[in-house]
Amino acid sequence: MSSGIRMFATNFGPNVLPTHMISNTLASSTILEGANALTNVSTLQFGNTPATSDKCKPKHSFLHANMYLIGDKYCIDHLKRLAAHNFGLVANRFWNYEYLLGVAKFILANVSRQDKIVRPILVETIGKHIELTENLEMRALMKGHGIAVDVFSFQIAQKREEPMRKRKRELGGNV
Repeated sequence: MSSGIRMFATNFGPNVLPTHMISNTLASSTILEGANALTNVSTLQFGNTPATSDKCKPKHSFLHANMYLIGDKYCIDHLKRLAAHNFGLVANRFWNYEYLLGVAKFILANVSRQDKIVRPILVETIGKHIELTENLEMRALMKGHGIAVDVFSFQIAQKREEPMRKRKRELGGNV
């Protein structure tokens, strides 16, 4: 782990956080818990290996979203990528929990429409589980923040790729 992230994780305290960066649903102690988790390399993994610790729980989706925003505000790219990766793990695993709607509201309200890291993860999660759009609040959120078209474009792309994936499976992966 780079020394910048370690220094950030160990020196960042609740008195340093700007008030607009703290969600009403998270106490500053939760932010500190997340910062301390960054120093524990064994619980954070990249690549195809999922995180195996108990840090992957639905309630941690707010923590990862907050850490992403902190990384964005202070231009810490490694923190942004780490938080987005961990948010993706939680979102893919716990997509049907009530937390996703709240986190989606929080993320879409605080990141720009041009964000290319965490918004696509949210779009992909909703697109993979299109039944989420049956919720009227989710529909309003998607429409209000301009991700409805992105979600349905993702769905169309998935439908187009489906015959190709099926053919690959039939041919044993050799296409």
